[in-house]
Order: sequence, then C-alpha cells, then structure tokens
Amino acid sequence: MGENQGIEQVLGKLVELLAANRNEAQSSSKEIVVHTEPVQKIELMPNDVKLEGIKNYLAWFRRALRLLKAKKLEGFVNGEAFEPADKSSLEWSTWDATNSLVAAWMLSSMTPAVASTVDTIVSAAEIWKTLEKM
Repeated sequence: MGENQGIEQVLGKLVELLAANRNEAQSSSKEIVVHTEPVQKIELMPNDVKLEGIKNYLAWFRRALRLLKAKKLEGFVNGEAFEPADKSSLEWSTWDATNSLVAAWMLSSMTPAVASTVDTIVSAAEIWKTLEKM
C-alpha cells in the first residue's frame, strides 16, 4: 500500500505540473501580436511568350509590359519606382518585396539560357535595361 501512495503522489504532482504548463501555454497564446508590415497580394499572370533572345524580344517585351501595366507595376522596370534610401523603412521593405516579385516574374518568362545571363542582377529595372541592350 505504501508503494501505491508513492505512485499516487508522483502522479498527482505530474498532473499539477502538466496543468500549470497548459495554463501558461494558453495564456501566452492569447497575447496579441501586431503585424506591422502590410501583406502584399500581387499576382502576375504568366507571360506566355518566353524570351529566347533577339528573335522574339519585341513580342516578349510588349507582352511583359502589358502584363506589368495591368497591375500598375511598370514603374519597377522603367525606373519610375525608385528604391527608398532608408533600408530600415517600411517603404523600402515594400519596394524590395515588389521589386523581387517583378524580377522573379521576369526571370520565369525567359528561357534558362537567357535567364542565366541576368539572374544575378537584383533590380528589376536593371534586368529590363540589360535585356533591352542585348
């Protein structure tokens, strides 16, 4: 019987500890976390014209520009959407995310051979200018 009392005491203590941990977890999960950055929901339609080089640049260019204009993102390729100077600001964070989206979208609309020539360029506008010169 003494052995059962010892087990009961241990189990009782375990139940108390588990209950205390559960209460702590529940109270901490009720804390409100403020999300300060805006959530972006920009979806660009794929460009059906894959840039292969000089032979279809004009068709790709027209289609890409039309798709970007549809989402009011042409400023990221024509240089009108300037990178904010303060890289710790919310404006820069938003610009960087949108620039990255446009650059990734452009790379996905190229053949691997063409994309590999510009995939190290960070700025969507610089990618655009480089392709224009090519």
